[in-house]
Amino acid sequence: MTGISDLATEILDLIFSFLTSKSDKLNTALVCKLFRDCAEPLFYHDYVHEGGWEKETAYSLTPFIRRIIERPDRAHFVKHVTLHKWNYDGQTRRPRAISDEDLSAFVEAARKAGILDPTKESDQLITDAGITDLIDPVDGDWEDFSEPSQAYGDTTSGHDDAEWIQQLQVGNEEPQIILLLAILPGIKSLSFTGIPRQETLSWSQLRQVAHGFRHLRNISCTADNIGYSASLSRIGHLMGAPSLQKVFLSDGGRTGRDISNQNITSVELTPLPVKVATFEHSDANFRTLSLFVSKCTGLEYLTLKVTNPFLRARQINATQLKNIINTQSDSLKGLRLCLDMSRGPLELEHTRLESLSHFKNLVFLEAEQVLLLGRFLQVPQYKLRDILPSSLKGLSIGWAEENLMPHLLELASVCDMDFGSLELLCVSFASNPTRTKPTVSLPLAFDASRVKVIVETNRRWPVDRSPDLEAWLSKKIPEL
Repeated sequence: MTGISDLATEILDLIFSFLTSKSDKLNTALVCKLFRDCAEPLFYHDYVHEGGWEKETAYSLTPFIRRIIERPDRAHFVKHVTLHKWNYDGQTRRPRAISDEDLSAFVEAARKAGILDPTKESDQLITDAGITDLIDPVDGDWEDFSEPSQAYGDTTSGHDDAEWIQQLQVGNEEPQIILLLAILPGIKSLSFTGIPRQETLSWSQLRQVAHGFRHLRNISCTADNIGYSASLSRIGHLMGAPSLQKVFLSDGGRTGRDISNQNITSVELTPLPVKVATFEHSDANFRTLSLFVSKCTGLEYLTLKVTNPFLRARQINATQLKNIINTQSDSLKGLRLCLDMSRGPLELEHTRLESLSHFKNLVFLEAEQVLLLGRFLQVPQYKLRDILPSSLKGLSIGWAEENLMPHLLELASVCDMDFGSLELLCVSFASNPTRTKPTVSLPLAFDASRVKVIVETNRRWPVDRSPDLEAWLSKKIPEL
């Protein structure tokens, strides 16, 4: 009689891939040797590092790296890596040093991976780093240790090997992060949350690792209140991965002081094979966006979100944005713009968008009424129909006032002729309209054009979007 154990290993792998809880995976692995061999990769499939220096919440990278070094056959099982912050040199509260055994093993693994000079033995590298008396963290706390000797000597690996080893020894996690990425050849997706402000080590050596990140398809990165500068100087070295398809970059939001003091770090990006990209900005400065987009070789979908309560620019430079996007005009299929300036004290007297009619790839636009038509509580000086592109499939207008209604009704009258692609209109009023009944008049006006109309009163726009709008976006333009 044929049983489940007679099934092909590939079929068992498919069945076991639906296991989600650790207890189910463990129970499956305990059934028999065959089930154990099929279930074991599931324990390594997703690695999440809850980083930071807080002892109560942080989970050390050391045990996992040690396990992969001891069992390199397990490295191929790791497909998704999520890194939530990490400790770094210069923090007030310092981490504990790693053991002598781990230091030697990690340096040897880094040497074989090409992170450190492969022409030197690990003992020589440690000695060159000025480490003669290895630290055993069991014997004492950090305060009992003397500072390591001065690092010296750039090497062919592209950075200071001595500094890398010294930071590894004292327990800083950045060299461990670099080592972890270098010894995991099967990574498909990488997620960074809260990349620290300090840039103490170069990540350029990741360009030379043997596996070349051949399977990496997705990168998601949210910076730690610093903008894109430190983010790109690190993960920019991963973006040349040959299979990379999707990138999400967020600057993490900043204060007014951060914006005024922001400096762009020079980053050398190789040609990027990215197809889908999302940028979240905290200002209307598109220098980093320009750097990224210009390096893409076939970008198909681009989402740009500008959310900044400290914006003081009188006008978002649509012409500059258009010039950036035009570098991908041959391949770009869809552009999504989300512009939210409503979360702080803005100087909105003259702030508005330029006309977007020349954005031929714009398929979804989300913006406040004031950015489209000018100042609140006054008769708009511009016509909505004149500033929108004919390619638009979805339009969401937030913080709307009653004086928007004539523009929407006029838009409905020319929808079939000038905006034949429009499928959805979402209008979020700041307060309940007193003189007009948009919930009735707007759907009727657009009924002939078969445009789905959503009218709501929402003072938390765009934080709380209409569920119908979210459903439409996920169904109609899932890439964006």
